[in-house]
Amino acid sequence: MKSIFRTILVAFLTLVVLGAMTFFTTRHAQANSITVNTAMDVIADDDYCSLREAIDNANLDAVVHDDCLIGSGTDIINLPAWVFTLQITNTIRLEDNNQTGDLDVTSALIINGVSPETTIIQAGTTSPLDTCTDCI
Repeated sequence: MKSIFRTILVAFLTLVVLGAMTFFTTRHAQANSITVNTAMDVIADDDYCSLREAIDNANLDAVVHDDCLIGSGTDIINLPAWVFTLQITNTIRLEDNNQTGDLDVTSALIINGVSPETTIIQAGTTSPLDTCTDCI
């Protein structure tokens, strides 16, 4: 009887130790901080990280644009004290891939600016087909 109890106790303690080792060694997704360094609304391989490119990387948790850091988890996009005017013309109604017109955010992220008075994101006048139906 003692040997069965001892076997069960050893098996239980082994599972507890293995569970603890797994918990403490598993890497959880960490948010990355992506800094935008141009006010231009572009998607280009030009060594500048635009707001649209930063959102692409954050949406897909990947390096879609080499100009910006990779996204990972709930990313933080940092904007300087600039005016960001969305200027890429949207010619397709309901384009939801963040390539034209409005900014399409499809994953959890935080956009930080310097202040509401100095960091401004504004719509351009060249995309009459854009809408904002699920904006927060």
